[in-house]
Amino acid sequence: TLGREHPRQRKPVSVFNPSKREERAMQNPAVIERMAEGGSAINAAKQIAKEEKADRKKFALPDTFPAEMCRLYTADVRDGLPMVEDESVDYIITDPPYPKEYIPLYEDLSRLAQRVLKANGSMIVMVGQSYLPEVIRLLGEYMSYHWCLAYLTPGGQSPQLWHKRTNTFWKPVLWYTKGEYIGDYIGDVLKSPPNDNDKQFHEWGQSLGGMEDIVERFTNPGEVILDPFAGGGTTGVAAVLKGRKFIGADIARENIEITEKRVREAYAGSKAGKNGLAGRSIIQTAPEMGLGLPCG
Repeated sequence: TLGREHPRQRKPVSVFNPSKREERAMQNPAVIERMAEGGSAINAAKQIAKEEKADRKKFALPDTFPAEMCRLYTADVRDGLPMVEDESVDYIITDPPYPKEYIPLYEDLSRLAQRVLKANGSMIVMVGQSYLPEVIRLLGEYMSYHWCLAYLTPGGQSPQLWHKRTNTFWKPVLWYTKGEYIGDYIGDVLKSPPNDNDKQFHEWGQSLGGMEDIVERFTNPGEVILDPFAGGGTTGVAAVLKGRKFIGADIARENIEITEKRVREAYAGSKAGKNGLAGRSIIQTAPEMGLGLPCG
């Protein structure tokens, strides 16, 4: 209206309305403290989680190899590995044989995992692709499917699968859990160094660099890793060098002896392992079991 002065519009008052995600983050006193330095609750929570994860991954190998760090058995997964205590294992990380005649072993592996894994533990299984649907079904008999990761094997050493007319540069890594997974976020692409397809210690052996990536990505120092198909011992070497405790089993005594030799040499050659394993056997006494299936 002419001659009437319009009232000034007030500036809106800024009100902090946290989202449900921010409310959960702010339940952590450390987040509140970090927010006082500036930044959002979400960013503070992410930074704290990153720092906590880095702390969990820190470790230093003792000069003398601890006796409890590695246990090796000549044993058959089909007999359930009774020497491994119930709910005593944090992770199973393994690479069972891929040929068709060994596919039933994946159900034995699933049954073993259900018994020996701790609550919320995980089973990480490197597998071939030729019989993947059946492998997925058998592993799920006693465990819960969580995810499929891609393990890249770059370089010129690509296996040729003649019956499928395929050159393969990756393989599936199946992730199963006992109950709900409550650990850190995990990226679902793994890889070995180029041309690191190591068959020196076993015809079905895997890259040490690739196995170290899996061990470091999933597990924390001091946790217990079981490989029921120890083969040439690559999982054991990766576990010990990363400060994890290792239990290895294989039906072939020769494979267990190779694993022991490799673990000894790797630890003795590590930066902290000055005294190595000299004079101390890490092969445990266990009954010979089963008929004798080779394990990769």
